[in-house]
Amino acid sequence: MKSSSKILIAIIAVVILAGTAFLIVRHHGHRPRAQPPHAAGAYLVKNQFAYAGYATPEAALESMLWAYLNGDYDMVMSSVGPKDQADLKKQFGGNPKRFQSQMRRASTQFKGAQILARKNLSADKVELKFQMVATGGPGGRVSTNCMIQPLVKIGN
Repeated sequence: MKSSSKILIAIIAVVILAGTAFLIVRHHGHRPRAQPPHAAGAYLVKNQFAYAGYATPEAALESMLWAYLNGDYDMVMSSVGPKDQADLKKQFGGNPKRFQSQMRRASTQFKGAQILARKNLSADKVELKFQMVATGGPGGRVSTNCMIQPLVKIGN
């Protein structure tokens, strides 16, 4: 696997998987208008991801991945918990431009993702199992990584 592919997967794994994403975020600044979320379970290629809002866990995960793929530091920061925010700040020296540059470079290896399952843990906690597909390595080898993302509903 190429180093940029490893970087993308590592960043997403560390930030998304190590902590809990928030369905409702406190985003400072301009937030794009939410697009209708894609059907649950649909495989989305990179250019199909959109900001889908945070009304459902599936929409929240799509919005978070969209923010990563677009290098939107503020949106990513507002989508993760305090521990993950601190980890991101440490990893990128609190420099949004550095984050944006590295994510855009690494995202060239990202091909798509699909939510495979949803597990409701309580009224405000959900886990989504999803897979990400990236290319890298000799001959553009495709790698698939399955992950489980916990999400917590905040507010309405």
